[in-house]
Amino acid sequence: GSERMKQRPIGELVTSLKNLGADITYLEKENFPPLKIIGKKLMGGAVEIDGSVSSQFISALLLTAPTFKNGLELSLKNQPVSWPYIKMTLDILNNCGINVKHSDNIITINGSSYVNPKSSILNHKSFRVESDWSSASYWYSICALSKNAVIELSYLTPDSLQADSVLPQLYNQLGVETMFKEKSIVLSNKQLNIQEFSYDFINCPDIAQTIAVTCFGLGLKATLTGLKTLKVKETDRIVGLKTELEKFGATVYVTEDSIEIQESRVKMQDSRCKIRDARYKMQDTRCKTQDARFEMQAPEFSIETYNDHRMAMSFAPLALIYNTLSIQNPEVVTKSYPMFWDDLKSVGFSVNSHSK
Repeated sequence: GSERMKQRPIGELVTSLKNLGADITYLEKENFPPLKIIGKKLMGGAVEIDGSVSSQFISALLLTAPTFKNGLELSLKNQPVSWPYIKMTLDILNNCGINVKHSDNIITINGSSYVNPKSSILNHKSFRVESDWSSASYWYSICALSKNAVIELSYLTPDSLQADSVLPQLYNQLGVETMFKEKSIVLSNKQLNIQEFSYDFINCPDIAQTIAVTCFGLGLKATLTGLKTLKVKETDRIVGLKTELEKFGATVYVTEDSIEIQESRVKMQDSRCKIRDARYKMQDTRCKTQDARFEMQAPEFSIETYNDHRMAMSFAPLALIYNTLSIQNPEVVTKSYPMFWDDLKSVGFSVNSHSK
């Protein structure tokens, strides 16, 4: 993997798997990738994991638990982060006929229960995977930063299991109205009635970058908390947001789990230098320029993505305000939204890609 992947801690998950009998060793630094894994059948059993580190570790254990001969009794130590993602995993396992029990901080799953699942979903029905609310967040941002937009997105429902389905409530404050139809949602502009925005993203940290950039673009002061897990993502997203927003003139304060945007965005008219009715007369030549009119365009802002798909997509909507943005390593969007740039083109954005 990349150097950044080697900096992302994975010790909690590895320790839990080793306690269940897995054969895993660290090839370089303790508690970090790369790993050497020798496959074997795991018997399962009881194990404890720190829930405050990453919900992904918990979901990984839950999804593999039905293959363990003795199942899994998973004890969650400390308050779990991103709980809706864990609940989504549990609900999908239940839908697939897996016997899951959850009581207080203990989750129990029967062993060998992937064999002959009882669920009619797998036996004779199709199961639709709903669209991704995280990816929808960028279209919410585009709508918020537009003057008069109407955007329809397919297969997003009000009863979604996804944590990021809180977007309609959050963007309702940021000038976007959401109308639910049978198989889609329709976004449109509404009156923006707030001057400051604050929210605890402990359950939905993946949309924090998009919200931060939207607030900046709208000229709102913003306080985003509950961002502890952003420190160990594809990049340190808290520091990355601060660095990139400051390029636009924002004043940003950060802690280990929060971002505060104090000053609103630089207005386009303040960054333009206009020269009207410039008159030039060159005496040594016969070239005379009368009533020449020149207008210097606003500066082009270059966004560093740090190999992080969400950095690229969360900043892209600012092109609606600053006309021209340069996004470094645009191909990073392929991790979660491969057609992102094509979709922007389809609604009228001018996107030019230059590979290095």
